[in-house]
Amino acid sequence: MLGYYGTHFMIILEGMALLTLNLYRPRMRDLLPAIATALLILLVIFCIDLLMRVSGLYPKANYFYAMETEGNFLLEKFHSWIPYPGLYLLPCFGILLVWMLVITIPFAIAGRGEQEDEEEPD
Repeated sequence: MLGYYGTHFMIILEGMALLTLNLYRPRMRDLLPAIATALLILLVIFCIDLLMRVSGLYPKANYFYAMETEGNFLLEKFHSWIPYPGLYLLPCFGILLVWMLVITIPFAIAGRGEQEDEEEPD
């Protein structure tokens, strides 16, 4: 449990460090490549789960819930809409996009303010 929460806490901490150290500022044009990358990762995870199940190495492989919902309420709802393994996760990308907009829009607004400040003559 410590490994799970520790790893995920580090992901959040690293993102905050990138922002506070001014090493990265999210931009609107970053959203589509990020979504595309996440879709590619989902495809790879699905293929690995499928390979593990078909080969018999691990018949219950279900990393990232790519094969089964395992009782998750939200995934159960998505599975009722799209009853196919892996594909029922696609609505999650809508949630991801909204979250990315919540994070990115303040930086876009702040970036416009900085550009206006640079354009004003002294």
